[in-house]
Amino acid sequence: MKVMTTMFLIGVILFSVGIVKAEENIQEQSGWNGKIIDTINNFFHERDRFPIENTTLQITLEIKGKYAKSKDEFDAIVSVKNNGYKNAIATKVSLKGIPKDWKVDPDAESVSMGTIKPGETKKKTFDIKRGKTNSTIYAVASAQNAPQVKSNTFAVPISLFLVPVSLIIGFVIYRRWQQR
Repeated sequence: MKVMTTMFLIGVILFSVGIVKAEENIQEQSGWNGKIIDTINNFFHERDRFPIENTTLQITLEIKGKYAKSKDEFDAIVSVKNNGYKNAIATKVSLKGIPKDWKVDPDAESVSMGTIKPGETKKKTFDIKRGKTNSTIYAVASAQNAPQVKSNTFAVPISLFLVPVSLIIGFVIYRRWQQR
């Protein structure tokens, strides 16, 4: 089947090249308007001519490890499941909401998960070293034949010890400023 498909595509390409050459000759001889090229372009640019069947993805985010303080290291485990009936082709996953002072390995921008078969779940673990800022992180996944989906969100707050200390320091600074 693959051989026949490949041979068919090679035949279409050779046929197209022959038509283009013939059209060039006709244009040189008679100034013809190029309808053959328009027909070929329409054939190859028809979006639904050879559709890829869509599938659906499900994504979850799980956090393991300590994350309350600056420089804490934890893992973000992203699970992507193909809930559809067709392979999810060229599946990619990325983490969102990552502040610039955090370090993520591998890079959170886009990680390939390849093809995911129907009913199959693939996992990707991101090693994260958090910085001083807090954030709410989540993951997104998409495939060539599946729309983008968003995971559950996970808040990574600042340490609760810092909140009362910050309030006390802020109050003291405010009082001193009022006394001036």
